[in-house]
Formats: sequence, C-alpha cells, structure tokens
Amino acid sequence: YLQVAGQGLEIAGTLTPRPEPLSPGHDGPLQFAVSDDFYWNRRAPEPLELGVTYTDAGTGSFWVEYDAWQNPFQTTAPVQLRGDGASRTATFRLPDARLGNSQDWGDLRLARAPGTRLLVEELVLRKVER
Repeated sequence: YLQVAGQGLEIAGTLTPRPEPLSPGHDGPLQFAVSDDFYWNRRAPEPLELGVTYTDAGTGSFWVEYDAWQNPFQTTAPVQLRGDGASRTATFRLPDARLGNSQDWGDLRLARAPGTRLLVEELVLRKVER
C-alpha cells in the first residue's frame, strides 16, 4: 500500500507492508498515479523532482519512467545499486512532466533491470521553485 500525504509544494508516499508481497521473480515496473489536485496535464510544465528512498540491498539498476509531453514513458538516467545495505535517496529531475494519466491511468513508474532487488521506503514528488 502507498500512503500519500501532500501539502504545499510536495507530495510524499510511504510504502507500508502488503499482505501479499510481490514475488522475488516479479521484474515488472511499479506504477504510481499522482493526485490530479497536485499536478495534472500541464501545458506549461513546471519542473518536478522525484526522490526515491531505498535500501541498497543488491546489484542492478533502476530508473523512473514518467508521463511527459514528448513521451508517456520518458526515461530518466538509471541508478546503479551497490549492494551495501545502506539507505539512500535518488533524486530524479522531471523537467517536462505532463502527468496526464497516460501510462494506463498511471503517471510514473519505477522500472528496474531484470533480477534487480529494489526495496523502496519512500517516494516524494516536489514542485521545484524556479
């Protein structure tokens, strides 16, 4: 489950345990929808930042695919995992975000290389002041 709280310029979601977690072999993207009240379908996009806090528990890489005007699955640069067990936050810039629910009613998703173990602790989406 994703608990979401928003106020002012940011919206945050904290993952809580699910009764039935995904199987370790599930390599599909983790999809998220952003509240339309926070940001939706902007003709003049505002710059956004997505912070992903995770436990670095293995090897591999992950990235964000977000709904942008040019591509509904716009890809960010990947983050390489080190596997040292540290808690880290990766920050992704989303300069041309549309977030118009173009990813099968989603706005962004976390994708990972096959076999990558990703332990997500928190997602925070912020409007970046110009």
